[in-house]
Formats: sequence, C-alpha cells, structure tokens
Amino acid sequence: HPDFARARHSTRWVEERLDLSHLATNAADTEAPAPPGAAEELEAREVTAEVDGRRYRLKLWVPANPPAGAAPQVTAGARAPGRARLHAAHTSTPGAGSGVVTVPMQGTVVKVLVAVGDSVQAGQTICILEAMKMENAISAERDGVVKELRVAAGDSVGTGDVVAVVD
Repeated sequence: HPDFARARHSTRWVEERLDLSHLATNAADTEAPAPPGAAEELEAREVTAEVDGRRYRLKLWVPANPPAGAAPQVTAGARAPGRARLHAAHTSTPGAGSGVVTVPMQGTVVKVLVAVGDSVQAGQTICILEAMKMENAISAERDGVVKELRVAAGDSVGTGDVVAVVD
C-alpha cells in the first residue's frame, strides 16, 4: 500500500484507512469465499475474536494439514480487564515429550498451578505466563509427577527457560 511505501502509517492504520465495507457484517450470513488461487489444501474455520470489548465472528482460511512443527492452535479464553487471554491447545500425545516444561517466550509467571510431587497429565496447565498482555497456559507434555518446579508467581523468564520437570 502506498501509505507503507511512504512511511505514512501508524498502529491505527487499519482502523483509520483500511476499507472493509465490501465485507459482510455478519460472518454467519455469508459464506466466505476461498482466497484467490486456493486449492483443496485450505479449509475455513470460524473463530470469535474480542477487540476493545466487542466480539466479532471471523472466518479464516487455514491449511487443512499444517506442516510438521507448526505452532499449536490457540483458542480464546475469558478476557480480563486490560489483557487478552489465550490458551495453547496441547498437541502432544500422552507419554510423549521429554518431561522438561519450557516457556515459548519471555514473560512473567502469573500463577503456578502445581507443586513438587503433584501428578499431572499431558496437556495439564503447569503455570500461566503473561507476555505482551496475553496470558498463556504452559502445559505438561506428558503424564507424570512434578519432580522439579523452577519458578514462582512473579518470576521473569526468558524464551526456552525451564519452569518444571515432569518424570
């Protein structure tokens, strides 16, 4: 877009300049067309997004078969004032994984939901990490017992830091 080429854009560019008048106002009323050039490898998914306290139903075109190693799917959770909440869907199978629970990004541990000696199941939330005003559930990759817990509420962590060990 010319605004980007001339560096005449801001964080409010979408709200102020992008013309979306050609789109349907209610995703349920209209079947969204597939993107141009799309083949059978894409599928439509409906999601609900909340922006500034308003909920919107959106239809997204996503790969039907995501590539190996793709980021996990996320689903929206309850919204707290001033922050959005996202919980990562667990993609491992029980018994899989190393048992070392790490964080995917820098942030602050908001809450620890387990203690040393607790039994956990694959996909169970170990702690909640806040990063960029988003709360992320950090989950166990496998069933087992929490052998080590390396964080407490309020701790700052970096990408890849170990928060717990499940054996």
